Amino acid sequence: MMCLIFWGAGVNVCTQARDANEPMDFFDRSIEKLMNIEVTSRGFSDLYNEKLLVLIDGRSVYTPLFAGVYWEVQVVGLEAVERIEVVRGPGETLWGVNADNGIIHVITKNAKQTQGTLLRGGFGSEEKDFSTIRYGGQLDDRTYYRVCSKYFNRDTGKGTISGGAADDTEAFRAAFRLDSDRSERDHVTVQGNFYNGYSGQKAIEASLTAPYMRIYDESIDISSRNILTRWTSQYSDMSHRSLQIYYDRTERDYEILDVTGYYHEYDHRYSLENYLTAMTRIYDNRIYGETYGGEISAHWQVRQDWKLTAGYGFVQIQSHGKPTSMDETTNLRNEQSSPHNTFHLRSYIDLPGDCEFDTMVYYVDNVPFHDIPRYLRLDARLDWHLSENMEVSRVVQNLFGSAPS
Repeated sequence: MMCLIFWGAGVNVCTQARDANEPMDFFDRSIEKLMNIEVTSRGFSDLYNEKLLVLIDGRSVYTPLFAGVYWEVQVVGLEAVERIEVVRGPGETLWGVNADNGIIHVITKNAKQTQGTLLRGGFGSEEKDFSTIRYGGQLDDRTYYRVCSKYFNRDTGKGTISGGAADDTEAFRAAFRLDSDRSERDHVTVQGNFYNGYSGQKAIEASLTAPYMRIYDESIDISSRNILTRWTSQYSDMSHRSLQIYYDRTERDYEILDVTGYYHEYDHRYSLENYLTAMTRIYDNRIYGETYGGEISAHWQVRQDWKLTAGYGFVQIQSHGKPTSMDETTNLRNEQSSPHNTFHLRSYIDLPGDCEFDTMVYYVDNVPFHDIPRYLRLDARLDWHLSENMEVSRVVQNLFGSAPS
């Protein structure tokens, strides 16, 4: 690659040259080597950094799941890159959100420039396996296309946490691009990408008991698909206009655990102090109290077609009357009108033939004030999607027969 660097403007442009055949598909590594910079900007370099705008062919690769980039799946072979533009410094005025500290824009070649067949592959200790198959063809004298498939198997890297980073990644990617000159000045591009695979991750999870943290690593399923359409009208060498539309969808299957606790104090709660007559009552605000408890929720994507969710809640209510209060019934009702413990477990399974099978188990503790016993409830639902606007469901509830009706 040949790099043109405009230091006064804080702009680097890296164009195609002899280094294109180097075996680098992950463009974060390509940028770091070819332009002698790290994929970071002014101190913000972690996974969740939203201060550096990253684009591929005008499409933001910030995942819709969070304001960050999954670098391990941004695979762009240098043989398909026309140029890489790097802007150092604020660029929100021209580029919009996320461009606080800079922009990285990878622009790939026109399909006309990638005609014929390309085969490339290799293996090693870190890049365990990688391969590329690409073919470019011509539909007519104005329309060209290319299709490409890539596979990579990347070993885990070194990390500060015991046992390494556990960020090994394996994925298959397919892509296409079509370019057509509709007239001497109008050009249309349609391109799309798809990938599917898994990615490892390691993290530290807080714990309420010693040693107050837990290190875990696991592999998650990853997939994404996007399609982009762009129309460009060239008025002159220095002037053009363009309209671009794209759709992007990213999926990652995670195990998520959320733990919360709370404590609340209340004062001046209403109280029933006395009866003036059989038909009238005196209401006041002579009750105070506390509530405390905790909630745990967990989400686990067991497989791409099976998800489990679970939740547990505990609440304790204490209600007190002020010394001047004569109300005892309201305190009892406050403390015994809510179940102390609740639990649920839900399973969601996608079946073949556009069918879904869901099961739900609920446990609810007793409610003494209303004389409601504790119960366990099981519900199930089988759903069949006949079309986009029509579905048939079979639902059964309270299979244990213990829940109050």
